[in-house]
Amino acid sequence: MLEPEFAASIPGRTKRGIGLNIVLILLGLGGLVGGSELFLRGSVAIARSLGVTETVIGLTLVAIGTSMPELVTSVVAALRKQPDIALGNVIGSNVFNIGAILGISGIIRPIPFEPDMRLIHVPVLVGTSIILWLFIATGLTVSRREGMVLLVGLAAYLGWMIQHAM
Repeated sequence: MLEPEFAASIPGRTKRGIGLNIVLILLGLGGLVGGSELFLRGSVAIARSLGVTETVIGLTLVAIGTSMPELVTSVVAALRKQPDIALGNVIGSNVFNIGAILGISGIIRPIPFEPDMRLIHVPVLVGTSIILWLFIATGLTVSRREGMVLLVGLAAYLGWMIQHAM
């Protein structure tokens, strides 16, 4: 439960009842799930018709579609000057996805890794994590320039992946 002085400091906080908040959360979750499903079905259908591989579809379209809530949450947190929520959201989501989602999926059915995953994509994941750690460790912040480095790195990775998938 939020302390009264902390709760009052949250921008946009209103005096809604808990029941209404629960209903709004459920409606938002339903819209999120429905919108993601429509986005993914359409995107995957287009990608398959263009001959894009399942790996590239997963590493691009599915990743982007499922990361939109994190993007929106982090942007809103940054605009509200709550950087801990923005960074915690990104790191927490990735740790949860690797630990819980991959873990539960592997329990249900073993997941084979293609050689490209081991040789290219996992090292990119580890390298990006190390770069983020260095940015945070050296200045306790991710500056605009460092944010651009991350975006350019992502664009280069996506460009390379798409070029090698066609």
